[in-house]
Amino acid sequence: MFKLTAKDLSIHYHIDKQTTEFIAVDQINFTITQGEFAVIVGPSGCGKTSVLNAIAGLLPITSGSLLLDDQLIDSIRKDCAMVFQSSALMPWRKVIDNIAYPLEIRGYSRTKRYQKARQYLRLVGLSKFEQSFPHQLSGGMQQRVNLARALNVEPSLLLLDEPFSALDALTREYMQDELQRIWLETQNTVVYITHLIAIPSPK
Repeated sequence: MFKLTAKDLSIHYHIDKQTTEFIAVDQINFTITQGEFAVIVGPSGCGKTSVLNAIAGLLPITSGSLLLDDQLIDSIRKDCAMVFQSSALMPWRKVIDNIAYPLEIRGYSRTKRYQKARQYLRLVGLSKFEQSFPHQLSGGMQQRVNLARALNVEPSLLLLDEPFSALDALTREYMQDELQRIWLETQNTVVYITHLIAIPSPK
Protein backbone atom coordinates (compact mmCIF):
# COMPACT_ATOMS: atom_id res chain seq x y z
CA MET A 1 0.00 0.00 0.00
CA PHE A 2 1.13 3.53 -0.84
CA LYS A 3 2.82 5.22 2.12
CA LEU A 4 4.53 8.55 2.78
CA THR A 5 6.84 8.49 5.79
CA ALA A 6 8.91 11.18 7.50
CA LYS A 7 11.38 10.13 10.19
CA ASP A 8 13.25 12.76 12.21
CA LEU A 9 12.79 15.10 9.26
CA SER A 10 14.69 18.39 9.54
CA ILE A 11 14.95 21.25 7.04
CA HIS A 12 17.46 24.08 7.51
CA TYR A 13 18.42 26.84 5.12
CA HIS A 14 20.18 30.19 4.97
CA ILE A 15 18.24 33.45 4.72
CA ASP A 16 19.86 36.02 2.44
CA LYS A 17 23.51 36.44 3.50
CA GLN A 18 23.14 35.32 7.10
CA THR A 19 25.69 32.74 8.19
CA THR A 20 23.44 31.12 10.79
CA GLU A 21 21.10 28.47 9.45
CA PHE A 22 17.38 28.98 9.87
CA ILE A 23 15.70 25.88 11.29
CA ALA A 24 12.41 25.60 9.41
CA VAL A 25 11.57 22.05 10.50
CA ASP A 26 13.13 20.17 13.39
CA GLN A 27 12.91 16.38 13.62
CA ILE A 28 9.26 15.71 12.80
CA ASN A 29 7.73 12.29 12.23
CA PHE A 30 4.58 11.19 10.44
CA THR A 31 3.12 8.47 8.25
CA ILE A 32 0.39 9.01 5.67
CA THR A 33 -1.17 6.04 3.89
CA GLN A 34 -3.10 5.74 0.66
CA GLY A 35 -6.46 7.49 0.61
CA GLU A 36 -5.86 9.53 3.77
CA PHE A 37 -6.64 13.22 4.11
CA ALA A 38 -3.85 14.54 6.33
CA VAL A 39 -3.86 18.09 7.68
CA ILE A 40 -0.80 19.95 8.99
CA VAL A 41 -1.96 22.84 11.18
CA GLY A 42 0.25 25.58 12.57
CA PRO A 43 0.87 29.32 12.68
CA SER A 44 2.47 31.19 9.79
CA GLY A 45 6.23 30.63 9.66
CA CYS A 46 6.27 27.29 11.49
CA GLY A 47 7.56 25.29 8.50
CA LYS A 48 4.36 23.88 7.00
CA THR A 49 5.12 24.96 3.44
CA SER A 50 8.72 23.73 3.80
CA VAL A 51 7.37 20.25 4.57
CA LEU A 52 5.02 20.38 1.59
CA ASN A 53 7.80 21.56 -0.74
CA ALA A 54 10.04 18.75 0.49
CA ILE A 55 7.30 16.19 -0.21
CA ALA A 56 6.98 17.57 -3.74
CA GLY A 57 10.76 17.30 -4.20
CA LEU A 58 11.14 21.07 -4.51
CA LEU A 59 13.20 21.53 -1.34
CA PRO A 60 16.04 19.30 -0.10
CA ILE A 61 15.92 18.01 3.46
CA THR A 62 18.82 18.56 5.86
CA SER A 63 18.61 15.37 7.91
CA GLY A 64 16.33 12.47 8.67
CA SER A 65 14.39 10.82 5.88
CA LEU A 66 11.35 11.43 3.71
CA LEU A 67 10.20 8.32 1.88
CA LEU A 68 7.44 7.56 -0.61
CA ASP A 69 6.86 3.84 -0.95
CA ASP A 70 10.24 3.28 0.76
CA GLN A 71 12.06 5.38 -1.84
CA LEU A 72 13.85 8.57 -0.82
CA ILE A 73 12.29 11.76 -2.20
CA ASP A 74 15.28 13.61 -3.65
CA SER A 75 13.90 15.21 -6.83
CA ILE A 76 10.73 16.76 -8.24
CA ARG A 77 7.97 14.19 -8.32
CA LYS A 78 5.78 13.99 -11.41
CA ASP A 79 3.16 11.98 -9.52
CA CYS A 80 2.41 14.91 -7.18
CA ALA A 81 0.19 17.89 -7.88
CA MET A 82 0.19 21.06 -5.81
CA VAL A 83 -2.52 23.66 -5.31
CA PHE A 84 -1.27 27.02 -4.01
CA GLN A 85 -2.98 29.98 -2.32
CA SER A 86 -3.19 31.73 -5.67
CA SER A 87 -5.03 29.96 -8.48
CA ALA A 88 -2.20 30.84 -10.94
CA LEU A 89 -4.47 30.25 -13.93
CA MET A 90 -3.32 31.41 -17.35
CA PRO A 91 -5.52 34.45 -18.05
CA TRP A 92 -5.39 34.08 -21.84
CA ARG A 93 -6.73 30.51 -21.71
CA LYS A 94 -10.32 29.54 -21.16
CA VAL A 95 -11.24 27.42 -18.13
CA ILE A 96 -11.30 24.14 -20.08
CA ASP A 97 -7.92 24.95 -21.66
CA ASN A 98 -6.37 25.67 -18.25
CA ILE A 99 -7.52 22.32 -16.92
CA ALA A 100 -6.32 20.44 -20.01
CA TYR A 101 -2.89 22.12 -20.07
CA PRO A 102 -0.97 19.69 -17.78
CA LEU A 103 -1.92 16.80 -20.07
CA GLU A 104 -1.03 18.86 -23.13
CA ILE A 105 2.56 19.23 -21.96
CA ARG A 106 2.64 15.49 -21.16
CA GLY A 107 1.78 14.68 -24.76
CA TYR A 108 -1.81 13.48 -24.43
CA SER A 109 -3.97 13.70 -27.54
CA ARG A 110 -6.37 16.62 -27.75
CA THR A 111 -9.38 14.29 -27.51
CA LYS A 112 -8.07 12.55 -24.39
CA ARG A 113 -6.96 15.66 -22.50
CA TYR A 114 -10.25 17.49 -23.09
CA GLN A 115 -12.28 14.41 -22.22
CA LYS A 116 -10.50 14.20 -18.88
CA ALA A 117 -10.66 17.97 -18.36
CA ARG A 118 -14.44 17.91 -18.74
CA GLN A 119 -14.66 15.01 -16.30
CA TYR A 120 -12.95 17.02 -13.56
CA LEU A 121 -14.76 20.22 -14.51
CA ARG A 122 -18.01 18.36 -13.79
CA LEU A 123 -16.56 17.09 -10.53
CA VAL A 124 -15.93 20.64 -9.26
CA GLY A 125 -19.34 21.79 -10.48
CA LEU A 126 -18.25 24.24 -13.19
CA SER A 127 -19.31 22.57 -16.44
CA LYS A 128 -21.29 25.66 -17.46
CA PHE A 129 -18.14 27.79 -17.30
CA GLU A 130 -15.75 25.82 -19.50
CA GLN A 131 -15.64 28.59 -22.12
CA SER A 132 -15.15 31.37 -19.55
CA PHE A 133 -11.86 33.14 -18.91
CA PRO A 134 -10.39 33.22 -15.37
CA HIS A 135 -11.15 36.92 -14.86
CA GLN A 136 -14.84 36.16 -15.35
CA LEU A 137 -14.88 33.84 -12.31
CA SER A 138 -15.01 34.55 -8.58
CA GLY A 139 -12.03 33.69 -6.36
CA GLY A 140 -13.70 30.50 -5.15
CA MET A 141 -14.52 29.41 -8.69
CA GLN A 142 -10.93 30.07 -9.79
CA GLN A 143 -9.68 27.82 -7.00
CA ARG A 144 -12.09 25.10 -8.09
CA VAL A 145 -10.60 25.32 -11.59
CA ASN A 146 -7.15 25.15 -10.01
CA LEU A 147 -8.19 22.02 -8.11
CA ALA A 148 -9.63 20.43 -11.26
CA ARG A 149 -6.36 21.12 -13.09
CA ALA A 150 -4.40 19.37 -10.33
CA LEU A 151 -6.77 16.40 -10.26
CA ASN A 152 -6.61 16.04 -14.05
CA VAL A 153 -3.14 14.47 -13.82
CA GLU A 154 -4.52 11.88 -11.36
CA PRO A 155 -1.69 12.42 -8.85
CA SER A 156 -0.60 9.89 -6.26
CA LEU A 157 -0.39 12.83 -3.85
CA LEU A 158 -2.44 16.00 -3.88
CA LEU A 159 -0.64 18.75 -1.96
CA LEU A 160 -2.69 21.76 -0.85
CA ASP A 161 -0.82 24.85 0.37
CA GLU A 162 -3.46 26.92 2.21
CA PRO A 163 -5.56 27.02 -0.98
CA PHE A 164 -8.51 28.89 0.55
CA SER A 165 -6.78 31.34 2.90
CA ALA A 166 -7.25 34.30 0.53
CA LEU A 167 -11.02 33.75 0.30
CA ASP A 168 -13.66 35.38 2.47
CA ALA A 169 -14.95 33.35 5.42
CA LEU A 170 -18.22 32.18 3.81
CA THR A 171 -16.55 31.17 0.54
CA ARG A 172 -13.75 29.44 2.45
CA GLU A 173 -16.25 27.36 4.44
CA TYR A 174 -18.08 26.42 1.24
CA MET A 175 -14.83 25.43 -0.48
CA GLN A 176 -13.79 23.28 2.47
CA ASP A 177 -17.09 21.40 2.18
CA GLU A 178 -16.55 21.08 -1.58
CA LEU A 179 -13.04 19.74 -1.05
CA GLN A 180 -14.36 17.10 1.33
CA ARG A 181 -16.99 16.06 -1.22
CA ILE A 182 -14.39 15.81 -3.99
CA TRP A 183 -11.99 13.83 -1.79
CA LEU A 184 -14.74 11.36 -0.89
CA GLU A 185 -15.40 10.86 -4.61
CA THR A 186 -11.81 10.58 -5.80
CA GLN A 187 -10.16 8.98 -2.73
CA ASN A 188 -6.94 10.86 -3.51
CA THR A 189 -4.23 10.94 -0.88
CA VAL A 190 -4.19 14.54 0.32
CA VAL A 191 -1.78 16.60 2.42
CA TYR A 192 -3.42 19.90 3.35
CA ILE A 193 -1.66 22.65 5.26
CA THR A 194 -3.39 25.54 6.97
CA HIS A 195 -3.10 28.01 9.83
CA LEU A 196 -6.89 28.22 10.16
CA ILE A 197 -8.76 26.04 12.62
CA ALA A 198 -12.47 25.73 11.87
CA ILE A 199 -14.71 25.99 14.93
CA PRO A 200 -17.65 23.57 14.69
CA SER A 201 -21.08 25.15 14.90
CA PRO A 202 -23.01 24.26 18.04
CA LYS A 203 -25.61 21.52 17.61
